[in-house]
Amino acid sequence: NKLDLFFLVIGCRIQQMSSLPWRCGIGLLCLRCAYAQIYSFEKMALPDPTSLHTLYAFYVYSHQDAPERTLGQPFVQFHNLMFTATNPADAEKAKNYGGVQLSILPYRSFWTLIQPDKFCSTAEDVRAGVAKEEGKLLAHKSPGQSDESVNLYSHTVNFGSSTDQQVPVHSTGVYILVFSNCGEFKDGEVSGSVIAKNSYGFLPGNEYHKMPFYGWLAIVYIAMAMIWMCLSLRYWRELFHIQYCITAVIFLGLVEA
Repeated sequence: NKLDLFFLVIGCRIQQMSSLPWRCGIGLLCLRCAYAQIYSFEKMALPDPTSLHTLYAFYVYSHQDAPERTLGQPFVQFHNLMFTATNPADAEKAKNYGGVQLSILPYRSFWTLIQPDKFCSTAEDVRAGVAKEEGKLLAHKSPGQSDESVNLYSHTVNFGSSTDQQVPVHSTGVYILVFSNCGEFKDGEVSGSVIAKNSYGFLPGNEYHKMPFYGWLAIVYIAMAMIWMCLSLRYWRELFHIQYCITAVIFLGLVEA
């Protein structure tokens, strides 16, 4: 439910144990919300060894379910990601380290795929055929299923060199961004970004249907601003300071809309 999602996204940390009327406001709305589908890493510290963090929730429509399909297949892009060692003496140790990963997976199946007591793969898991590599995020799924078949997409963050990966999204839903460290290295920082784009742009799926409201709101504010401007010009000799403040409020409301 929404309460679970709220607590999951803001702080869950597991230890290893369109029509014309509303297009008036769409430009400002998109500018304000575009960043909501881009999560940036600015020298973010690695999770503790054998632990993971949940960082963010992306709202994505599949291409079939999208209300607009003008920009093609929706995708998530792991962009310009790399990690560095905070202590230069650890650089050699970090060079071939592959335990740092960023992943997206559906919120509705988060607790099915990720088990709190075992979410990092081991050599035994590789021998048993439930994991491809040791020291990676481990998803608990039916035999024969791939990570892609359960809408889990992972990207390994390399040391010292930036990498990009773009993965298509085929299922509508809320996707959780997971930051995992399945190894023993801990003194490092990650830079880069994770970008989610719908078939109509960067606006999150949960915000798209608010556009008609903001469009009509913008029209109402424009009408109010025009009426107020005409009256102010007509009676400009009789204006008080409070009426200048009202003008500022109408302008700010128009920008907000």
